[in-house]
Order: sequence, then structure tokens, then C-alpha cells
Amino acid sequence: MHIFFGVFVIASMFFIAGCSNAKKVDEEKHTIGDIAYDNYISSGFFSKIGLVKDEIDEKDYTVYIKENDKFVPYLVLTSNYNGNTLLLRKYVLEKEYPFALESFEKNYNDSSKDWNLNRIYYENSSIDKFLNDEYIKTLDSYIQDSIVNTSILVTKGRTTGNGFKMDIYPIERKVFLISCTEIGMENKILAPEEGEPLKYFNNKERYLAYAHEGERERVWYLRTPYFGESVDGVWVSGMDGVLGFKGIADWGEPDGLAKSSVRPSFCVNNLLPIEESVEVIEGETVYVLKR
Repeated sequence: MHIFFGVFVIASMFFIAGCSNAKKVDEEKHTIGDIAYDNYISSGFFSKIGLVKDEIDEKDYTVYIKENDKFVPYLVLTSNYNGNTLLLRKYVLEKEYPFALESFEKNYNDSSKDWNLNRIYYENSSIDKFLNDEYIKTLDSYIQDSIVNTSILVTKGRTTGNGFKMDIYPIERKVFLISCTEIGMENKILAPEEGEPLKYFNNKERYLAYAHEGERERVWYLRTPYFGESVDGVWVSGMDGVLGFKGIADWGEPDGLAKSSVRPSFCVNNLLPIEESVEVIEGETVYVLKR
């Protein structure tokens, strides 16, 4: 009885300390790294004993950033993405874009498929160029200056002579798409291992994405190429949140290119200051960047 009571007292002390620490943390969220999703689920007493609830309010890890002079929500996913904080646009961009190079030309008679393969690689693809040449300029100048160069893993080419092998290598980018690995795809045979899984996507319902609240779901690009036996394409998060692939060609389109939605991500320094604001959404208090 005494032993049980002692254990109960100790557990209660841990509980009180954990709650006290949680309250203290809540009061000290002054930087963008403080509100990263993975910080909520990897800190505190309950996480240490394996009793973590994945029911964090989304607004707690959301920051609003000016884009085309309008505030747009970005999810703050992790403060440990190559030592920086990773942000992912909550909604996909309204306009859909092709993944392939703009110099794409239809060629029905080319059996080598080279015209297809060299246009499914992420580096210097239309999406890669769009994100770093055009999209980034839609962001408020303060966040443009705050975005850091990030090393991401991408895939180019494959060899099948001595088994299936993919050429995975790093490139540096300001803005980029997340990969199959980062969204949580575990089949390494079908998709190259580009990075580490993000805890946010442990909940597969989060594969779903929309352009606007209440709108139908969208198919959105990942940066990972798909190498198939009969067709090559790009991995996407599809309808109903199912991961699949999409070819780059659509002969029904004037330019011959298939198009899907784009969901930009980028990194900033963990210490980028934030503050609460009541001016972004009427009746709500949300996080914004502090000048």
C-alpha cells in the first residue's frame, strides 16, 4: 500500500511539473521554432512515457504570412529540417501547373522514352523554376529575406543492369516540394529515399489538400519521380489522400502537358520572431511574423 502510494505521489509530481512546464512553454512562444508541430508531440512528460495524443490544435502550429499582400496560413512542421524550421503552405496554389520542362514537345514515334525521362526529374523542372523564380516573389519581402537555402535530396536517373538503383543527390533551393519519403511513403522499392519522414504526416488524413476551405480536394505534386515499366511520371498525393503517380503528358491539353496542384515549402531560421495578432482573422488570435 505504501509502495503504491509512493508511486502515485511521484507520478502526480511529474504530472504537475509537466503541466507547469507546458504552461511555461505556452507563455514563451516567441520564435517560429517554438510553434513547430514536432515540438508539441516530442516534449513533455507524457511523450516520454509514450502517451502522446495527436490532437494538437492546428492553429497552434500555424503562422500567417503575407502573400500577394494577403495573409495566407502556413503550417510550421518541424524545427529540425537541416537545423532550420520547415514551413508548408496549408493550401495548394489556386492555379495548376505542369511538372515537365517548358520545352516539352510531343513525339509519338520516339520509342527510347528519353523525351519523357529527362522531364520527370525535379531539378530544373518547370515546378522547380516556378517556385524559385516566380512564386517566391509573391511573398512579403520580409519573408523572402528570411528564407534560407536548404539542401534537399532529389533523384535523377536509374540503372537496372545490376538491380534497380536510383541516383539520389543533394541540391540547394530556397523553395521546394516535399518528397515521397517526407510525406511518409515507406516503399523504398517504388520511390527513392529523399530525406526523412515528417511526423506531421503520420496521420494519413493530412495527405488531403485543398485550394480553399470547403473546396473539393486536389491532386498535388511531390518532388519524387516515378519510374514504371510502361510509363514514367511524378508521384502525387491524389484524390482521397492516396499516393499515386501521374504522367507528365496530356495530349488533350494545347501544350501537351498534364497539370496538378502545387504546395510550396521552405525553411527559415528557428529564431525568426513571431507574435500573436487579432487583426488577421476577425475574432481569432493567430501567429504572424514579428517585424
